Amino acid sequence: MTRMYCTRLRWLLAGVPVLALAGADTQGTTASVGFTAQSFHYRENDTDGIRLDRERGWLPGLHAAVEHDFGSWFAGAGLDWSAGTVDYAAPVADSTTDTDLRQLELRAGRPLWQRGRARLHVVAGLGMREWRRDIRNTTNAIGQTVYGQDETYRWGYALLGVRSEYGLQPGTRLALDLQLIRTLNPEIKARFRNGWDSVRLDLGERTGYRVSLSLERRLDQRRSLWLSTWYEYQALGRSAVADLTAGGVPIGSVSEPDSETGLSGLSAGIRWRFR
Repeated sequence: MTRMYCTRLRWLLAGVPVLALAGADTQGTTASVGFTAQSFHYRENDTDGIRLDRERGWLPGLHAAVEHDFGSWFAGAGLDWSAGTVDYAAPVADSTTDTDLRQLELRAGRPLWQRGRARLHVVAGLGMREWRRDIRNTTNAIGQTVYGQDETYRWGYALLGVRSEYGLQPGTRLALDLQLIRTLNPEIKARFRNGWDSVRLDLGERTGYRVSLSLERRLDQRRSLWLSTWYEYQALGRSAVADLTAGGVPIGSVSEPDSETGLSGLSAGIRWRFR
């Protein structure tokens, strides 16, 4: 039990592209807001690559961003929040979790190449993410209570990528983003409901990627509508083994296995330009 359901620690990025079409025909400052919906498939694996558990679900959310054009450079910040209930499946017992995801991201970039309606940018950024989740208590096949836990985990990340943009017609622009994402100093804190002491684990840094496709349609000189869809792959390395205690007395050990997440989503909103 101590290394199965109650000690499973998971991670998930809120993979929303937080700066919709950054650098696309912007002069001065822009601000955008929108709604998001993301579907994810998470799994934990043992050392042989065999799946230990799985998590799936949809999470609705909100997005906000601001950006400023400095001439050849652009920079901005974005906030994303999503929350909902997802399904959890494991050999011990199935359950559900209440999930709350928050993200802050800072980005900057500049053009590398331009010809006619086409442009290519290099983009770099830093971000912070927090995932608060409540794994609910449940009952197994023989009627025994399987306790859940509250988890809070935080990590930083760095990204580096390119954005290609193409003007389909006056006022309409298509953008393709390709990014590598590296987690920085990920950690997780778990609070158990069965009397065990809380535990904190350092998780392994890994590199993932994100691919997104965005479309922006200008309504007038100040407003435009944008739509973005994406896929993101994430992986996180296993933690070291730590003591599991109850009232300060060792009763066993805990560790976090390797994990993988496939995340896809859709976001849409409105954008304002301020001269």
